[in-house]
Amino acid sequence: MKKGMILSALLVLIAISASYAQMKANSVLNAPEDYEGKTLVFDEAWIDEKIVRNPHFGFYCLDVDIQNKHVPGYLYRSQLNFVIFSDRFAKQVMKDLERAHEAEKRGPDFELLDHVCLRRASPVRLTCIIERFQGYWIADVKKVELYGKQREIVDTIDSDMSTH
Repeated sequence: MKKGMILSALLVLIAISASYAQMKANSVLNAPEDYEGKTLVFDEAWIDEKIVRNPHFGFYCLDVDIQNKHVPGYLYRSQLNFVIFSDRFAKQVMKDLERAHEAEKRGPDFELLDHVCLRRASPVRLTCIIERFQGYWIADVKKVELYGKQREIVDTIDSDMSTH
C-alpha cells in the first residue's frame, strides 16, 4: 500500500514537471523578453542540418522545432530566432548533423513549411542564452547535443569548440 502511494505521488510529480516544461517552452517562444539574459535548455528539439547564414549580420540562423512549435531558419522580428555567431561552431554543427544522417534516412519525401524537414532534421538538446540583438529576439546557441536512437546523448558540440 505504501509503495503504491509513493509510486502514485512520483507519477503526479513527473506529470507536473512535464507540463511545466511544455508551458515554459511556449512561454519562451511567445514572450522571450521575460527570459532575457537567462541560459535555457531546450530538450527534445529538432534541428535541420541546413543552416542559413544571414548576409546582413553574418551569423547563422537555425531551423528548429521545439515541442511541435516551428521556428524557421530566417531572421524575423516577430519571433524568437535561434542563431549561432561563430563560423567554426556553425560549421562543426553542420558537419555533425550531416554525419548523423549518413547512417539513416528518415521522414517523408515531401517537405512541409510549418515543420523542419524531417529528412534533414536531427533530435537535439539546445543550450541557449536569450538576448536582444538590434531589435530582434535571439536565442544564442552555445551548445548542441545530438540524441542517438535510444534518446541518449551521443555527441556534444560546444561553442568553445570542445567536441565530445
